[in-house]
Amino acid sequence: MEMSSSRSLPHTAFILAGGLGTRLRSVVPDVPKPMAPVDGHPFLKYLLRHWRCQGIVHFILSVGYMGEVIERYFGTSYSGAKITYVREPTPLGTGGALAFALQIKALHDPEILMINGDTWIDASLPTLHQDALQHTDAAITLVLLKVAKNTRYGSVRADKQGLITAFEEKTDASDLINAGCYLLRPAQLARDLMNMPKIFSLEKDLLPRLAAEGKLAASIQNATFIDIGVPEDYARIQREIALPNIFAQ
Repeated sequence: MEMSSSRSLPHTAFILAGGLGTRLRSVVPDVPKPMAPVDGHPFLKYLLRHWRCQGIVHFILSVGYMGEVIERYFGTSYSGAKITYVREPTPLGTGGALAFALQIKALHDPEILMINGDTWIDASLPTLHQDALQHTDAAITLVLLKVAKNTRYGSVRADKQGLITAFEEKTDASDLINAGCYLLRPAQLARDLMNMPKIFSLEKDLLPRLAAEGKLAASIQNATFIDIGVPEDYARIQREIALPNIFAQ
């Protein structure tokens, strides 16, 4: 992958890396979920490499459970990119972690990439950014993926203008799903987070409300998506991204 040279793209990524990872502990009991080993390297390292190669120069990691393991391994930089940490005082949920980072003014840029630290998604940042530019009133633009048979995730509905209209229950049919990769506009989002509880889910408590208000845009992409939170997909990730000497390139 070539390093992006576009100055208009977001340069900062906010990564949610504070989850408890209870479903994965049967196979990875001694490290936080983002640090689960894949071909001898922590899973999080693959994420950092993918987004560093697309021009991200600052990673902000939201850490909680066993966060010291992540900090000890990565320190304050990766491949020339700065790393800073936001430490959740208590488990806050995906939405609460984002709100906390905004509250302590950790997210400064006009646009910020946000991803889950336990999900592999090789999405295109230029495509995500270009799609977000079509909807300047949207506080968040989501990467959506088309799946042939949706038996695990909730479905997402989007209109012809590229706005997300609804989140629905999973089905057995071909559907669009939320890939857990977002472009945020923090200034707009801060207003939408007012009056939210301290602990809440981004996916269940905030996104449906923003969709109803016309504040969510879609970036429909073709990408590999693997949530390593369950043992069967953790086994799959070993086959999908375990490439010889990937970090020597």
